[in-house]
Amino acid sequence: MLVLNASLQVASLVEASNIPYVEKLAKVSVAVIELLEKKAKNKEDVKELCESITNTVDVIKALVSMHGEQGAAYFKDICTEMERYLTGIADNLKDA
Repeated sequence: MLVLNASLQVASLVEASNIPYVEKLAKVSVAVIELLEKKAKNKEDVKELCESITNTVDVIKALVSMHGEQGAAYFKDICTEMERYLTGIADNLKDA
């Protein structure tokens, strides 16, 4: 699927951001997108969720780049919360 491949490419690029908490979030995002591609039944919902994940990670990376270390603590918290959310999705997909 074109959208999933694009999502994986974007998330993979973000993994190389050299910002540890953004890289970790990107890795979790890639894992969830790959699981969605393999296990999800409703392809339209999968497409929307993958686009949303990719866009969110991309926005976080852009904001972190703009604000630098000034907002690091705030962005770390956002990344940690999103990681928890995505890990929950991954766990549900693995159990399905």
